[in-house]
Amino acid sequence: MIQRIAGIIIGLAGIIAAVIQSFFGVFSYVAARIDSTTGGYLRTENDRITSDGSLNSLLSFGGHAFIAGILCSVISALALYLFLKKGQRILPGLLFLLAGCSNCLILFGAGLPVGIIIVIAGIVVITGKPSPLNHGPLIQNNKQMSD
Repeated sequence: MIQRIAGIIIGLAGIIAAVIQSFFGVFSYVAARIDSTTGGYLRTENDRITSDGSLNSLLSFGGHAFIAGILCSVISALALYLFLKKGQRILPGLLFLLAGCSNCLILFGAGLPVGIIIVIAGIVVITGKPSPLNHGPLIQNNKQMSD
């Protein structure tokens, strides 16, 4: 029971962190695109190549953070739904692991905190005890064996 509650809490924390990450990505992208003062600070006459590269890097990182956050939060929400409503353990755990690893890979380590939270949720969900609501055997044999 405690592992089930821990899986739910860690999964929700991971989803919230992924949504915050996607908002951060959108706001950094929009700020780099719209804010004219950012371009003024970054564009110097002495080192124009470096300033253009840093602006393009900020735009690229904002887009990647948005995509990784949305992808991670959608997959994690699906995993949490399967865990809560359907009572499954293996598929939601694998989905949590997939979401955390993809977040880390898309952001090249910048998404590591969110990825670690979601991977921990996946490990907790997979390693938990089976739900006490499922008392029946996994495979039902309808044929009666005769002596």
